[in-house]
Formats: sequence, structure tokens, C-alpha cells
Amino acid sequence: MQLQPATQRDVFNVQIARAYLQDARDLLRKAKARRACQRVRAALRSCDGALRHVRRRAFRTEQAARQAPQFNGNQPNSNRQSDHSGNFSRAGAAARIGRKPTELAVESGVRA
Repeated sequence: MQLQPATQRDVFNVQIARAYLQDARDLLRKAKARRACQRVRAALRSCDGALRHVRRRAFRTEQAARQAPQFNGNQPNSNRQSDHSGNFSRAGAAARIGRKPTELAVESGVRA
């Protein structure tokens, strides 16, 4: 089973929820609402588990992003030739499939 991706924003959201639960627990304790306070304590324990898991998911997502290969047309050993606008040129595409740019233009119906 694969982990769902998570961000630091998800971690922050769980921390906010935990803070609200702590406030609710404190208020219920002051109001002497024993059963409701017990339920909120159980929810806090569940929230602690959720926080551990979301932190792990966020760490693994960031780790995977750092290890993923970064492709851009300006890398020295790259076969891609970019026109520096984010679009890859017809010459680069032709080189990747072993054809001349004019042959590629004729096949696609676009003038070179």
C-alpha cells in the first residue's frame, strides 16, 4: 500500500486541530463535563497518531521529491533542446527520434 502524499501544510492543519482539541478538553474540564472530557482525550490520542502519520507522509513526500530526477533542457547531458520558453524545439524532438527537423515538420503538417 502506497502512502498518500502530504505537505507541511497538512502537518500544520493537524497541529491546529490538536490545539483546538486541547482547548476543548480544558474548557470541558472546567465545566466538570467528565464524559465529554474523556471523549475529547480519546480524540486527542487519535490526533497524536494522525500527527505522527502526517509528519511521516510529509517527510516521505519531500524525500521522494528530492530524489526524483530533475529534467530540464539546459542540463549538459540532456538530449532535449529547449527554446528557453519551456517548449521543446522541433530540432530537439527530431534528434530524439533520429530524424531531421524538416522531415518532422513535413510529417506533422507544420512548416519548418
